[in-house]
Amino acid sequence: MVERVRRDDDERLYQPGIHSRWIRELYRIGQRTGLPITVLVDRAIKEFVEKCYNETMTPERHTPERVPFRKTFEIVAWDYEAGLHCNACAYDRFKELLTSEEVPLDKDGGPVRPILLKDVSGEEYHCSDCGRSLVDP
Repeated sequence: MVERVRRDDDERLYQPGIHSRWIRELYRIGQRTGLPITVLVDRAIKEFVEKCYNETMTPERHTPERVPFRKTFEIVAWDYEAGLHCNACAYDRFKELLTSEEVPLDKDGGPVRPILLKDVSGEEYHCSDCGRSLVDP
């Protein structure tokens, strides 16, 4: 009996089109294995998703690498807790406080200050948390 993809829990969401060259390749693989194309696609997507959620992969950050400030200056880091921190790490720590009118305070009560590109250009600085270069992200 040919293996099938279970559909009893399928929500019938949008199904994207697949380029014809991949359909042809899947057809050839299906001929060799005896499996339907839907089973091959389902397995490939499952393996891809599992790989993406693997612990060794770092999650993609949805924060900007550089935050624009007054359109002429660019914030490349934040100064708090006796160190410089990249935008992504500062955002992880302070979230919406970085873009509010209120001045955020670090755990020692000191202000979190933006560092502009003009202040660090020409020298090599790294984030105190993740080690990323602040000048060339």
